[in-house]
Order: sequence, then structure tokens, then C-alpha cells
Amino acid sequence: MNRIRLHNKKFKLGANEYDHLECVIVNAAPVQRMYYAQKYDPDVLQKPVCWSSDTNQPDPQVEDKQAPRCIDCRHDIRGSASSGGRACRYSQKLAVAMEDNLYDVYQLHVPANSIFGRTVGSHMPLQEYARFLNKNNTPSVSIFTKMYFDEDNLVPKIFFTPVRPLEETELDVVKEIIDHPDTIKAITLDFSGVQETPCPFEKTEGFTIST
Repeated sequence: MNRIRLHNKKFKLGANEYDHLECVIVNAAPVQRMYYAQKYDPDVLQKPVCWSSDTNQPDPQVEDKQAPRCIDCRHDIRGSASSGGRACRYSQKLAVAMEDNLYDVYQLHVPANSIFGRTVGSHMPLQEYARFLNKNNTPSVSIFTKMYFDEDNLVPKIFFTPVRPLEETELDVVKEIIDHPDTIKAITLDFSGVQETPCPFEKTEGFTIST
């Protein structure tokens, strides 16, 4: 699977790094959550100890469930992480495609600080961006979105803003891949075959895709 990684306020696609990306948000998972016991390594794909696709209870595939319900878990308490936040962190997966090859889907794992919060000037975190698009009756699959980093934040934080509408031929391609198996795989929590150990990465509605 193609993955976009976040490292030192750069988007990493393979060996290439970018300050910003312009892409189409093809599909999105609901807000999810994961608990890692080890320290995060941005260069290693790691497996969490426990995770939840609905933020309410651990997924059936979790072998070491930390609690029957997320709300009862000690890792859901503020201060349970060394940074002072929750040890079990919220995040959201997006399936995105680039202008030069709309058939090639990438997975982007959006951390909590890039999902929640308020718009500052024209800088929008993911949920505020989704509300902006809905208010303007603009489906996310119908436009190119620019993703860029907050230069004033020490921890990598992504903002989202619209760039341009898709042309009719581009939109036809995107509609083809919204439910393609590669797209669904990109937004699905699946850690089979991944070594146990985190991800850089608080409960609310997720970014939703409209067509």
C-alpha cells in the first residue's frame, strides 16, 4: 500500500519529501483510536497493542484488549500519556490521490491535532474543513485539496484548504475509485502482519465523504 508519512513537517512519499501536497480526498474512515505501548518511530510501521474503529470499544481482532469499552480504559484518561494527554490517541485515515495519477491511491494517517480544533484565519483542521465544504455544498471528491503544515506548531499539524474543482474527466476517474478495494484498504484498520509496537499519533464526528 502507498503511504504518506509525516516527518519533520514534511510529507514523505517514498524517498521524496514535500512541504505541501495537492490531492483529492477520495474516501475517509471515521475517527479511530489506537494505543501503543512503545515509543513512536516515524520510520517504522508498527502495530498498536489495542485499537478501535468506532472509538467505543476495541475491535474484535485485538488480542490484548485494554478494557471492554474505551470509556472505561485507563489509557483514555488525560495524563495517561507522558506528554500529558491520552495514551490512547485519536486519528483518522484518508485515502487520497495526486493530480498526476488519480488511479494511484495513498493512505494518509491524520493525527488528532490535525483533526480537531478551530479555524485560525484561513487555516482549517480536518473537521473544520469538512464543515466548510458541506456549508458550500462541495463534495471533497470534486476538488483538489492542499495539505500543508502549521509552521508555528512544534508538533507536525496539518491544515487543509481547497485549490480548484476537478475537471469532468478527473471527476469520472475519482468516482471510479471511491469504493475500489485499494481505497477501502487504505482507510481500514488492519494490522495483520505488522509487528507489535506506534503511530504519531480526541471522540467526535469524522470527516465524511460526499459524492
